[in-house]
Amino acid sequence: MLALGWTVAIGVACLVQLSGLPHVPVENADKGVHFIMHFGFAFLWLMHLQGSSFKPLSMVMMVLIASLVYGSVIEWAQQEFTANRMADARDVLANSLGALAASVVWLAGKPKKNK
Repeated sequence: MLALGWTVAIGVACLVQLSGLPHVPVENADKGVHFIMHFGFAFLWLMHLQGSSFKPLSMVMMVLIASLVYGSVIEWAQQEFTANRMADARDVLANSLGALAASVVWLAGKPKKNK
C-alpha cells in the first residue's frame, strides 16, 4: 500500500540523522519539503480511501486531521527524541497547506456523479 509506505517514509525522513546532505542556501527551503511530503500524504490516502463507504468531504476532513496530527506528533518527536532537530510550528503549517492543496486537487479531479 503506497499511502502507508509514504507515511512511514515521512516519519523516517523527519526523525533520522541526515548527515552528508548538501546545504540549501535558501531560507526556509525545508517548508517546501514539508508541503510536498504532506501533499503526497493526503493525496495518496485520499486515493486509497476512494471507493470506501465514506463521503468525499468526510474523507477529506479525516485526511486533513490525520495530516495535522501526524505532522504535529513528528514535530514533538523531533523536539523530544532527536539531538539535531527541533519542533517548528511553521513546519506544521507547511504540512497542513500541503495536505489542503492535495485535497483541493483530489476533489477537483474527482468525477462528478450524474444525478
